[in-house]
Parts: sequence; C-alpha cells; structure tokens
Amino acid sequence: MIHISKNLSSPPKDLMDSKWNKIKADASVNPKHKADSKCYRGTVIDELEKLYNFKCAVCERSIGIDLEVDHYRPIKPRTCSDPNDKHSGYGWLTYEWSNLMPLCSNCNRYKSNHFPIFNVIARITNFSHPVAYDFHKLQTTEEPYLINPEFEEFPEKHFRYLRDGTVSGRTDSGRITIEIYKLNSRSKLRDRKRIIESILRDISEAFYSYITSKNKFDLENTLYSILKKSLLNAYPKEPLSLFNLFILKYFDKFIIERLPESTRNITKKMYEEFLKEI
Repeated sequence: MIHISKNLSSPPKDLMDSKWNKIKADASVNPKHKADSKCYRGTVIDELEKLYNFKCAVCERSIGIDLEVDHYRPIKPRTCSDPNDKHSGYGWLTYEWSNLMPLCSNCNRYKSNHFPIFNVIARITNFSHPVAYDFHKLQTTEEPYLINPEFEEFPEKHFRYLRDGTVSGRTDSGRITIEIYKLNSRSKLRDRKRIIESILRDISEAFYSYITSKNKFDLENTLYSILKKSLLNAYPKEPLSLFNLFILKYFDKFIIERLPESTRNITKKMYEEFLKEI
C-alpha cells in the first residue's frame, strides 16, 4: 500500500450528475438502500483506476485481476461480538467520492463490511452528524484501524516485509489491516515470492553466462541492469511497488544471502556501487 493523493473537491462528473440525487437521498435515510452500480459506471471506475495506476488500493496487485469499487466505510451494517467492529453502516457515504476506492475482488471479499475503529464511543451513526460528510474529520474522530492510502501520508510505516515474502504489521493498524484483507493469503504471497524468485533467477543466469564467456564486463553490466529493473519496479505506478522497494532497500537479506557463496561478493559490490548512483 502506498499513499495516493485524491482531489476530494473534484469528484467525477458522472458521480455528481443531478440524475442521481434521488438515489443519493434514499441512501442517506434508508438503511436498506442497495448501492446502484450505474452510478459507478463510466468515469467513476475509470478515474479510480487511473488514480491508483490500475492497482488494488491495498495489495497493489494489477496483473490478472479486475478492480471493483469498494466503500471504505461499509454501507451495510455489521453485527458481531467485537465492539470495535460492530456498526450500523454508513449508507449516506454510498456515493461519496471520498469513500470510494478500487479493490481487487480478493481484498474486497475479505474486507466485506469490516470497519473496526479505536474510538468506539465516537463512531458516527447518522448522516446528520456535523462531520458525517467530512472525510478528514471522520478519520480523526473515529480513528479507524483500516489504513486508508488517501489519508495516510506514509502508509508504509505500518508494514514490514520478511524474507519469505510475508508482510507483518509494525502497528496495530498494520496488523489489523493485514488480517482483515488477508494480505498473506496464498495468492498474494505467491505474487510476492515470484518477484524474489525472478531476481534470483536473473542473477543466476548472469553468472552462468559468465562461466562460459569469462567476460566480467558483461557480468557487471547484467547485474547493473537487474538492479536498475528492481529500482524501476519500485516506482509508485508499478505493481507491488512497496514490496519492490523493500527488496531494493534490504537487498542483502532478500537476495544476496540466498545466492551461492561464490556469487555473493561480486553481487554485493555491484549493489553497493548501484546505491551510490541513485
């Protein structure tokens, strides 16, 4: 998850079309209101996809997935034994630009209508509350545990990635976000492991070519290209950019320590030289 800057004062025109006024009014007062997907078609989902670089807002995956419009604050009530997660729904935010995020079907399914908050006694339950439509005041009042990439300037501070590709939480918000979205589910972990395996494979092939050619210049150029590719994959617009950034930052732990001992010194030297250039 990385920070996304959304202009809350400039929602897509389709979302503000007056033809939806009756539907929006019903959403505010009718607890049984069912979201009308017609409001999201066209520019709304297009704008969300562009804003998030066609990635899931939470797991950052993009390849082989379809993005869905999710309501950060769920519109359906949740009945459970956990007082922090129990709520009556936020129906009045059904069509609010500040409450819409693109999620992959996997994250969306796991999240469901979970919305645990820290400040339980301050939970907003009605559209008439003074801060009911103010996204930033809602965040500071309720103190949600689920991290919102549009509110958190540095969401990465809540997470750390381990050598095996799993993600763990540095904070309560990080741990709860990981648990609810199942960020260590089999498919998500598999995609992160593939990145590590791909880098290791590329380095292995570079040294295999070196054994045949004995051309150290070619070897160093190839290793440099591998590192450059890792850097490019850490750019915010790329899938799993935060994980790629962790790999690049902790290349020793993620990659070099996994290499055959005979290849570590040269790879580490190239990594150290590469860091001086970026």
